[in-house]
Amino acid sequence: MNIQLAWVCMVLPIIISQKNSVQDGAIRLVGGKNPFEGRVEIFHSGIWGTICDDRWTYKEAGVICHLLGAMRENATVKAYAEYGNGVGSIWLDDVTCVGNETSIVNCSHNEWGNHDCTHAEDVGVICVPTSGTTVRPSTVAPQPIFFTAPQEVIVHWGQPFQLTCFTLFPDISKLNGHIVWCKNEIVFRNQTLDSQNSTGQWLYNVDQAFSIHTGTYTCGLDRCQRNLATVDVTDIPENECKAPLALNCERDRLDDVIAQIDFLTKGDINSADVDHAIKSALPKLADFVQEGISNGESLDKTVDILHKMTSLADASNVSIESATFVTVVDHLLSTNRTTAWQNKSSKIESSVDSILEAVSTFGNVISKTVTLNSNITLSRENLVMTVARIPKDTRVHFPGNPDADDTHLELPPQLQSIDRDFSYVATKFKSISEILSGGSYSTSSTTDSEEAVSDVLALSLNGEKHRVELSPPLQISFTHPKHDETQFEIVCGYWNASQINGSHWSTDGCTVTRNHENLTECRCSHLTNFAILVRPYQKETGSVEALKWISIIGCCISVFFCIITIVIFLVLWRFIKSDMNLLIINLCVNIGLAYILFIAGVERTENETACLVIAVLLQYLFLVVFCLMLDIGIYYFVHVTLVKISFIMANKFTSKSRKTLFLTIAYGAPGVITGITLGVAYPDKYRLHNMCWLSLDSGALFGFLGPVALIVLVNLVILITLVITIYSTQLASTGTVRRKAVMGIRSISTLLPVLGITWLFGFLSVNEHVIAFQYIFAILNSLQGFFIFISNCLLNKKVRDTITKKSQKQSTMITHSSQDKMSFVANSEIGEEGLTEITKKLSVKKSGRIKALNKSLYN
Repeated sequence: MNIQLAWVCMVLPIIISQKNSVQDGAIRLVGGKNPFEGRVEIFHSGIWGTICDDRWTYKEAGVICHLLGAMRENATVKAYAEYGNGVGSIWLDDVTCVGNETSIVNCSHNEWGNHDCTHAEDVGVICVPTSGTTVRPSTVAPQPIFFTAPQEVIVHWGQPFQLTCFTLFPDISKLNGHIVWCKNEIVFRNQTLDSQNSTGQWLYNVDQAFSIHTGTYTCGLDRCQRNLATVDVTDIPENECKAPLALNCERDRLDDVIAQIDFLTKGDINSADVDHAIKSALPKLADFVQEGISNGESLDKTVDILHKMTSLADASNVSIESATFVTVVDHLLSTNRTTAWQNKSSKIESSVDSILEAVSTFGNVISKTVTLNSNITLSRENLVMTVARIPKDTRVHFPGNPDADDTHLELPPQLQSIDRDFSYVATKFKSISEILSGGSYSTSSTTDSEEAVSDVLALSLNGEKHRVELSPPLQISFTHPKHDETQFEIVCGYWNASQINGSHWSTDGCTVTRNHENLTECRCSHLTNFAILVRPYQKETGSVEALKWISIIGCCISVFFCIITIVIFLVLWRFIKSDMNLLIINLCVNIGLAYILFIAGVERTENETACLVIAVLLQYLFLVVFCLMLDIGIYYFVHVTLVKISFIMANKFTSKSRKTLFLTIAYGAPGVITGITLGVAYPDKYRLHNMCWLSLDSGALFGFLGPVALIVLVNLVILITLVITIYSTQLASTGTVRRKAVMGIRSISTLLPVLGITWLFGFLSVNEHVIAFQYIFAILNSLQGFFIFISNCLLNKKVRDTITKKSQKQSTMITHSSQDKMSFVANSEIGEEGLTEITKKLSVKKSGRIKALNKSLYN
């Protein structure tokens, strides 16, 4: 030791007197957890700087790894400052390499220091070393002597270890540069001299050791030296990934695969990049899953990798090695993975969605290579998959030769929607139902919701990812465990992947055609992932049935009285002609059409096109009804409230007929709203799958509820102004209490049916527990036509008088102009004491103008 110290004392003064010299273009990796990865830094003009990650692929990473003595192949890019933001200069940007360059400087790049990025985009790489690698040091100048301790470390998988680098130099503050750590002569970490302590020691700590940490370590000033420490990471007996180290071990093994795939999703890529990454990553993923997944986090990561991999392959038109991919999926779906599935931090349903979509996309990738009348079948323990291309008039059978009592599907030719040869992907998943049910089927009465109890069959045509409607329908046969038919109902269902309501089993579009013990046959009008579901029988509440019949009977009554109202108004039109009555006729026509279409067609879902047309017409007709109600509200406001506020303004508006404006609003606005709704949600998100009405999941329903809520709110304000106007007149203020009450009740009851205010009960009835509001809403709105007949025929004095005079065959109408010209509003909606009396009391000084206004309104 004394000899060594003496030698150090002799050489150190000489070394200090020499200036460090680093070759321009030298490369080092900084900030990685091992010698083969880190942020790429390049030396130029006497300063270390970073490189932007723009345009980096495995080719540029391969050049860097080659410079460091590692393999060009399997080099991985780490973008977006994966190893931390660098400091100082950013030397290179837009680097593009062929792949065989001997220096990154020889690649195409911008001028030194010319860039449009920040250190948040510093590029890093992961290299795969070759055996017996010899790396040229990043500097060539003589260096001070550093020592590493301990000289030998033996550590088990997952255990921590620490190395210490130190120098005996007497005045450390005179040193310039960085302390670098090297493994197998490759720099993998540096520390600034500012971080040393008073003893001149620098530490390298590893919290958990894995095989990648095995090797020989050195430390030095700016370059690797020869004072060695050896680290040997030994395997845990039997299984290196046993608990409690299993989670961290699996994380470590997935890092490389995740890095390769994630990089492709962050920037501009080409087919060669995707092909290279998938061919490199998929075998590693297969090795990983075959050895076993012990926790939910690793399972989530594996599923996510598969999903991204298939999406990239499909978008870039590159192939996926079929046997390896199916093997990975098979192991993920193995019932041996039950513990991992149940220990997932995220919902099982989301991972099932990803697997189903990944398999479907994988099938679409394969289908691009399949020729006419040929097929590819892949079979494993937990899934069977067939990809084929057939003529348009050919039936689809899957599996190809099923037993009579086996699970299979058959699709008749779809000549209405397919006019050329087509490809299909059919898959049988044998364990998804068990995974979703927690590992076992339930055959007891303890199940309180729908549960899949069969294999899952999936079918897609021509790579279509959305739900496809079929005519004629798909025929499916399932075998399943026998259930107690007194406790459970057997239904056909499909997996409904919904981001809004959460993925779940649904049944719309599918019906059971035959059920016998453990065999059930179904017919479905669309394509997706199908299974047999069992659910406990639930007694339908009397309220649901009662509300249904109230609505049907009420609608029929409304249609009848709408027709009566229309007939009466048309017969008497010569005597009661006015803008208001024109609006009432249009309101009755559209209510009648909407209710007839609703009763006859809202449940006719067997024909996709017809059902879509019905849904569009229903939205349009009901919006027309509400826009007519808005017109009527505006009419009342102008002829009553506005008269009190400003006679001149009212006179300007009512000086001529406004029926063109009213009808344009009534029929034009609903057309625009319906068109926008259909355009946004078309084709498969516009309507419900079990009803010809607007879908809430896609938001199409808000194309109806939004305008309705606005119209009801406006008319509610108008109603309040009308009541205030009525009670503010001298007629109301001087009357008896009873007279006031009768006048108010009659006015409000007359206005409500034509202003749509009863829809307030509809918004209050959205809570299924408030049953009273549901009954009120059903009664008031289904009988709307009846209430319009009462208020506009039976309670309309002018209509009654006209009918009486016609029945008495009087040859002329009432000749008293001051009474004959009384407003429709005064005689009907506001009562006999209405507008004529109100306007008389509003302003005595304007009596002449009021008479002129009445005359202009009703002639």
